[in-house]
Amino acid sequence: MNILVHIWKDIWQKHKFKKPLSYFIFMKIFAFTDVHGSEHLIQEVIKTIKSKKPELIICPGDLTIFGHDLEKILSKFDKLKISCLVVHGNHESDDELKDACKKFKNI
Repeated sequence: MNILVHIWKDIWQKHKFKKPLSYFIFMKIFAFTDVHGSEHLIQEVIKTIKSKKPELIICPGDLTIFGHDLEKILSKFDKLKISCLVVHGNHESDDELKDACKKFKNI
């Protein structure tokens, strides 16, 4: 089994998706990075997400400036009710991101 299938299995099991794994092989994904806590950029990202209606959101880092307002920002994405995967960048620590993400259903 290739690495991509292993990654999808982990995502599927973690989020307890109600659809079969095969559904997620062909899905609409919205990815963004490096918003650095900018309210303007975050609002633009959210506006685009609402118009594109993806099934998964991915942010591979630098959502904040050194963790400032991390939970506030995560809550904005959680309210979209779309599964959101966030990876820490050099502006968030792994531990602070893990702790903050545990507080949200869709993150």
